[in-house]
Amino acid sequence: MTKILQDKTPRDILRIVYRRKRLFLLGAALFAIITMLVARYIPVRYTGTAIFERRTDIAAGHILEREGESFETIKLTLQHELAGRHAVEQVAEELGLLRGLPRDSQGNLTIAGEMTKQDIVRKLMDNIKIKWKVRSRNLDLISVSATHSDPRLAQEIPNALVRNYINKVSEQIVQRLMNSREFLLEQVSKSELRLKEALQKKIAFETKHAGMLPESPGALYERIQRIDDNISVLEKQEKSSRMKVARLKSQLSAMGVGATTQPVFTNSTSQPTTQETISPQTTTLPVEYVQEPNPERKRLEDQLRQFEEQLSMAITINHMTDNHPTVKTLKSKIAELKERIKKMPEWVVARKTFRLTDTPLSRQLAVQMIMADISAAISELEAIEREKERLLKRRKSLEQLMVNFAPVRQEYDQILEKIDKDRRELEYWQKRLSEVQIALAAEAAKRRTHLNAVQLAQKQIRPSFPSLWMVLGFAIIGGLVFGGGLVFAANALDRTISTTDEAIEQFNVPVHGVISEIITHRQRIMNRIKKWVVGPIITLLVLMCLAAAAMNIILWLRYPQYYASWKASPIGFIYHRVAETILPALSNLLLKR
Repeated sequence: MTKILQDKTPRDILRIVYRRKRLFLLGAALFAIITMLVARYIPVRYTGTAIFERRTDIAAGHILEREGESFETIKLTLQHELAGRHAVEQVAEELGLLRGLPRDSQGNLTIAGEMTKQDIVRKLMDNIKIKWKVRSRNLDLISVSATHSDPRLAQEIPNALVRNYINKVSEQIVQRLMNSREFLLEQVSKSELRLKEALQKKIAFETKHAGMLPESPGALYERIQRIDDNISVLEKQEKSSRMKVARLKSQLSAMGVGATTQPVFTNSTSQPTTQETISPQTTTLPVEYVQEPNPERKRLEDQLRQFEEQLSMAITINHMTDNHPTVKTLKSKIAELKERIKKMPEWVVARKTFRLTDTPLSRQLAVQMIMADISAAISELEAIEREKERLLKRRKSLEQLMVNFAPVRQEYDQILEKIDKDRRELEYWQKRLSEVQIALAAEAAKRRTHLNAVQLAQKQIRPSFPSLWMVLGFAIIGGLVFGGGLVFAANALDRTISTTDEAIEQFNVPVHGVISEIITHRQRIMNRIKKWVVGPIITLLVLMCLAAAAMNIILWLRYPQYYASWKASPIGFIYHRVAETILPALSNLLLKR
C-alpha cells in the first residue's frame, strides 16, 4: 500500500478519498463514537494543587536557605522535607489511609501490613509533584500537586503536606530563634562587661594624667610658657618683698633700734611668727601710708585664669563631661580661688613714713608697727617662695610629660579606640538580639512572614485525567486516520476500472470511445431512494450518535453535576435543558422584536 501511495500524487489521493467520501466519513464517525464511548470506562484521576510562598526574613534566611547553596540542592532538600517518605507517611496516617492494615497482637504492622503500607506511600509519592512558580532572592512561590482517584484525597493530601511542612519549619524556627536569643544575650552581656572595663580604664588613666592630656605637644609648650611667665612675675614679687624687708629694717636702724627676726613655730599653728629684739634708741611715729595693688591677690587671679583655661581645654578639646574627675577637681579649685580672692583686700600698704617724737609710748607703737610690717613682708615672701616651688614642680612634670607625650598619647588613643570598638560591637549584638526577639514574638504568635499558604487545594469536581480535549482530539484525529485507512484499503482491494488510463494500462489496447453506464428505470428509482431517503437517515443517525457520544463525554468530564440526570434520561435531560435555556432566549428575542 505504501508503494501504491508513493505512485500517487496528492491530487490522486484526494480524488480517491472524494470517490469514497461516504466510507471515509462513516469510518471516521464510527471511530470517534467508539472512542468516546470507550473513554467513559477509563479510570479517572483528580489533581489538587496547593500553593505557598517562602519569604526571606531574620529566621528564614538562616533556616530555610543557606548561603551558597545551589538551586538544585535547595529543590531536592525541599522535595525531601515537603514530600519525603516520612512526610507522606504522616499525611497518610492523618487521612486514615493506613487503617485496617493487618497487625500483630502487640499492635505492630505485620510483614504483609508493612508491605501494603509501603505500596500506599510509594504510590502517593509517585503522584505528588512540586514545582517552583516563582524563584527570586526574596520570594519563592511553590506549588504542591497530588493526583488520586478519590477527589477528597486529591484535595486533602496537598493541603496536609503544606500545613505539616509550615508547622514543622515553624517549630524549627522557634527553637533556633530561642537558641539564637540565648547566644545573643550572652554576647551582649560580654560586650557590656568589656565596655565597662574599658571605660573604667579610661577614667583611671585620665585621673592619673589629670590636666595633662592635650591634643598636641604645642599645648604642653604653651602651658610651660605660661608657667615661666608666672615664675617671672613671682621672682619680681619676691625681689620687691625682699627690698621691702630691707627698707623696713633700714628704717629700724635709722631709728636706732636693732631688730632680729626669725621664724618661730608653735603647736597651734603652722604659720611662722616673728620674734623681735628692740634696743632703745631714737623713736619715730608714722605720719603717711603708701598703698599699692595686693600682689598676693594678683597671684591668685593669675592662678585662677590658668585653672579656667585648663577647664575650658578639658571640656572643648578633650570632650570631658561635668562628671569627669578632672573637671570636678578644676571646678572645685576655681571655686576655692574665687572665694579667697573675694575675701582678700585689693590694696595693701606699701610703706610708711615716720617722724621722730620724744614720747615713749609713740616710740614703742612705731617700732611695733614696723615689726608687724616686717613680719607681713616675710610671710608674703614665704608664700611667694611656696608658689614658686609649686610652679617649678608643675613645670618639671609638664617637661616630663612633653618628653613622654607620644607614648602616653598613643596609650590614651588606644584606650579610646578600644572603647569605640566595644561600643560598636555592643550595638551590633543588641541590634541582632532585638531582631531575633521580634521574629521570635511574631513566630510564637503565628504571624508568619516567611511561610504562608497562598492558595489551598479546592474541592475537586472535574477529573484531571482523562482530559476532555485529549479525548476529543484523539477521537477526531484517530477518526480521520481510521477513515483514510478504510478508503485506501478499499481502493487497494478494488479491481474495477474507473478511467480510460486504467483500461489502457490493464488491456494494452487503444480506447476509441467511452459509453456511460446504462441505468434502468428501477435502478434510477433505487438510486434516488438511497440518495434522498436512506442516505440522510443514516447520516442523521450517525450525527445523533456522534452528538450523543460527545455530549456524554463532555458532561462526564466537564459537568459532572449534570451527568447523573443525563445518564438516567438523555431525552428528558435534553428537553429540560432546551426548556430552561433555548426557549426563554427565543421568547426574549421575539419580545424585543
